[in-house]
Amino acid sequence: MARIVSFLVLIAILVITSIIFFQVMAGFFVPLFLAALLGVVVQPVYQWILARCRGYSYLAAGITTAIVAVMILLPIGLVVTTATLEGISLIDELQLADVRLKLDQARRDFHLQIPYEQDIRHIEATLRNWRDRQRSGEPLDIQPPQVHNLQVRLLHIKEQLDKHPDNTALMTDAEELDAQLDAIAKSDPGSVERDDALQQADAEFRKFKRELFGGTYRAWLTELANPTDEQLDTLRQRAVATSAPALALGSGTVIRAATLIFGILITLVTLFFLLAEGSRMLDGIIKISPLEEQHVRELATEFDRACRAIVSATLLSAIVQGLLAGIGFYFCGLRSSVALLTLLTMVLALVPFTGAATVWIPVALYLYFVQHNAGRRLDWPFMGR
Repeated sequence: MARIVSFLVLIAILVITSIIFFQVMAGFFVPLFLAALLGVVVQPVYQWILARCRGYSYLAAGITTAIVAVMILLPIGLVVTTATLEGISLIDELQLADVRLKLDQARRDFHLQIPYEQDIRHIEATLRNWRDRQRSGEPLDIQPPQVHNLQVRLLHIKEQLDKHPDNTALMTDAEELDAQLDAIAKSDPGSVERDDALQQADAEFRKFKRELFGGTYRAWLTELANPTDEQLDTLRQRAVATSAPALALGSGTVIRAATLIFGILITLVTLFFLLAEGSRMLDGIIKISPLEEQHVRELATEFDRACRAIVSATLLSAIVQGLLAGIGFYFCGLRSSVALLTLLTMVLALVPFTGAATVWIPVALYLYFVQHNAGRRLDWPFMGR
């Protein structure tokens, strides 16, 4: 029994120690992985410098690490900083009036305006309010004048629909909705009849609105293109709230900046020792490996060659796609956010299947449908207007 207890205590200590170790090392995983990745990519550069440093591994590793810091990490840091500032500027310029203006233009272009908008929105808001109260179990104190108001608004819509003979189905739906509203007005407060009539009225209204908007998919597009001012303001507030940590120069920003700098330092230091002591590390692995030394070295060589080829090709492809897309964004007039879009393209180009199309397709749609400049002459900076 004592042995079982001792064994369980040992297991508990190991588990707790492992959890603590993971918590401590979690912040180092990304810098260490990045250092290993850079070590594989720049290994040919290190070997070339090592040959010219007469075998001084620490000197060659220091020079290689400095080159990596200046030629890779510094440009990445500048691009990320510029993209962050552009993102903050875009959010700061996001005004409710500008968004509403763009939406109005898009609705006119694609005929997605809500017909009889004022009446439809009032009926919808009133029925939704009643249904919410009904679901929450609150008493429904519906006054006849309130129902009459909805019937008058529905009558306005029916008068307009009656002018077009092809709206027979819509007129039938409107009559059914009017009958359910009349049932609400005639039913007793708190009765089952009123609850049933309200449910039927809500269902009839949703059916009527769907057909009025042109069917299921057309109705969905119309709803999407006609958000309320409250919804737009909520979206803007969420965007601003998301960027608030970057906008505020408080203790949180200082901590994040310190964490970023610390991670960069860990990456550079790890890269330096991986380059300088890489051969000794491999010798240590060979000593504890159950395989023969020749097989371990062959595996390490093949692994190094394959990783370098895959990583280099993937990263270079992503960088080239991002730069080419950035040039296109610049000449298409998106100069205020070119760094942000370029960075997003580089990052998403690493994602299989979708890749850079995740960025440039929405941008192309934005240029065509919002700015209406897909077919205009490219705005070359050295050409006269």
